[in-house]
Amino acid sequence: MAKNIKKTKSLPWDEVESAVQKEIDWLSQVILPSPFEKDYCPKCILRQISTLILSGKIKAKNITSKNDSLWINTKTRLNKNHGAKWHSDMMNVIAGHFRKLGYKIVVEPNLNKGRADLGIYHDKEKPLYVEVGTVSLPKL
Repeated sequence: MAKNIKKTKSLPWDEVESAVQKEIDWLSQVILPSPFEKDYCPKCILRQISTLILSGKIKAKNITSKNDSLWINTKTRLNKNHGAKWHSDMMNVIAGHFRKLGYKIVVEPNLNKGRADLGIYHDKEKPLYVEVGTVSLPKL
């Protein structure tokens, strides 16, 4: 064994698999099926995303609570059916929230393979990309 290799304690495989499956189950509920699924393996991608979430390399959060500070001063109804106006209103609420915190907002920033609804940027922080409403695996 090389001197520079650190020994780490591994978790039991069943605990790891249980945590991965929990993330896959959540992602399956919040990500829409895609007509392009024949072009890729959705289960494989969900597993990869789940592993990235559990390793801390990416973060995902489903914001739905009306009591969250993001929604306190808005007149937009969260339970309203999705549509163009609802989508636009939500983007404005989210962008306004982050602008107040000093972030730079870009609407529909170009990404490697597509666009996000909002790009939220701040010095020395990783960019935050926000999808409002629903998302599919190709969009991710």
